[in-house]
Amino acid sequence: MARSAGRVSRAGRRDIAAVDRPLAPTSSIQRLVFQGGAAWRKRLMDEIGDQGAVTKLIESRSADELARLMNNLGGHDLPSIVEAFDRIDHDRRPASSPIR
Repeated sequence: MARSAGRVSRAGRRDIAAVDRPLAPTSSIQRLVFQGGAAWRKRLMDEIGDQGAVTKLIESRSADELARLMNNLGGHDLPSIVEAFDRIDHDRRPASSPIR
């Protein structure tokens, strides 16, 4: 991003605006989650156009892989979270049982 005397260039402001703008409103994201990887791929390509290496990365993923990746944007791996909760056993003991 080009800066001059503490100012951000026009191109820099455009880049900042693009990063700050969400890909889609929540309702659109919910639809994409429901529709799956093919819908995510179309939306991404419609939004960003051909970006060379980024396009190749998107195209290298199967629809299932892309759906798993895009549905996990919050960084939460739901299967891992469920597995971790399933491993908890101290909440299944009677209240009088000591926790070890």
